[in-house]
Amino acid sequence: MIAPAPIVAYGGGVTSGYDAVILAGGRARRLGGLDKPGLDVGARTLVENVVAAVPGARRVVVVGPERGLRKVIGVREDPPGSGPVPALRAGPRRALERYAGRSPHGLRAPLAGVRVALPRRAWFDRDTMEDLKEARMNVLNEWTTLACQELGIDPARVDRDLILDLTKEVAHGVARPAAPLTAYLLGLAEGAGTAPEDAVARLTALANNWGQATRETLTDT
Repeated sequence: MIAPAPIVAYGGGVTSGYDAVILAGGRARRLGGLDKPGLDVGARTLVENVVAAVPGARRVVVVGPERGLRKVIGVREDPPGSGPVPALRAGPRRALERYAGRSPHGLRAPLAGVRVALPRRAWFDRDTMEDLKEARMNVLNEWTTLACQELGIDPARVDRDLILDLTKEVAHGVARPAAPLTAYLLGLAEGAGTAPEDAVARLTALANNWGQATRETLTDT
């Protein structure tokens, strides 16, 4: 992202009066050539997450393939996939009119860095599939914390991975809709104090032996 208009930072943020240029046309070699900006994290694509991170920008320019994003200016570097400097030139062109090179390092050389204090980590690199998995887990962590706050539950009491493993087994062994239903039933039993100590283990075993359990039920009837 580059801001050709002046930016003024105050402690934890950036004032208005800047333009944002988002480079979304790379080849994503470390992702095997997948459309990296189009991959989803938290019900939004990566490029949508970046657009959402600059709500105060006067103009948001997305350089890359057309993605149908609202309230952004879509442009394409020439030729497509030719690198970050041609991509920046495809944005507000006056920003690079005095730079004839092709190196991003040369472009940044005259700029002076400014330290900005942030309340938490504001970005994550997403260059590999492992990075993408981490991003999705971060979303899950945030959702778990916020959901617990809404429900008045201590997050320390929630064994998230155990529940996820249970729902995975139910989804594969029984049916996908049975997974959230099972988690809900388990929550009801826990809240009523009727769930046995090994409730998750028993439900997991039931899902793993679902075929045999249904045959026995049919025989009983």
